[in-house]
Amino acid sequence: MSGMSREEVESLIQEVLEV
Repeated sequence: MSGMSREEVESLIQEVLEV
């Protein structure tokens, strides 16, 4: 992953987990 910080990735993961 490039151009993505950990907070950005965690935000996407949280969106997927909250499905």
